[in-house]
Amino acid sequence: MTNLTLKQPALALALLGTSLVLGACGSTTPVTPPATQPTAVSGTLVPFTAGTADNVTSQQANLSSPLTATGNFDIALPDVATMNSTHAKDLNSADNTFGLCTGSPITAPSGFKSVAITTLISQKGATFVAENVAGSTVSYKGWWFANMAGTVTVNANCIGFGNVNQSLTFKQGWNVMDFTYNGTSTSIALAPNQTPGRLTWKNKNAVQSLSSQALNPYLFNPWAALNR
Repeated sequence: MTNLTLKQPALALALLGTSLVLGACGSTTPVTPPATQPTAVSGTLVPFTAGTADNVTSQQANLSSPLTATGNFDIALPDVATMNSTHAKDLNSADNTFGLCTGSPITAPSGFKSVAITTLISQKGATFVAENVAGSTVSYKGWWFANMAGTVTVNANCIGFGNVNQSLTFKQGWNVMDFTYNGTSTSIALAPNQTPGRLTWKNKNAVQSLSSQALNPYLFNPWAALNR
């Protein structure tokens, strides 16, 4: 295991509007992911009008799919060998597993790299997330690739996520994660179903108010802060 020093973000800590707890009840006990590998991100854009866009592209890893007349899409997920070669430049080093963070070093296997898909962009520039609103809680899914199996342990403050103090175990390849936001904090856990099928993807402006996005613009995609 290698300790990696976290980068000091240039962005103001005022953006850290949410706190992140990976796993249930803040437990630091890692959960072993199931061996099942998802092979695609499948969904339907809502709302969607035929002719308004021809394809969608993931904000991270730059994977895309054409859209049908009803807004359906299937983004193929590359296998491990392809991700580690063709998409090697898209992978984040261990210290950037959760984006830009400050705090204690992240502990991860030597050479660990990953990239997460949580948002899609249409040709018209709209951002979509696979979400489900239940009361004041917003839940959405992410597809998180790891170049190797291993456990990542972090105790830091990360832009868009807030406080992170947890261990998360990845299998090599794609890991489907459940993200939950209750207005003040976010939790992430391995999804019980690693092949969730076709999901509804909604415009993020219908999920999070514009005023809330101004306070925390990296809520759905904290890794975007790495590009600033």
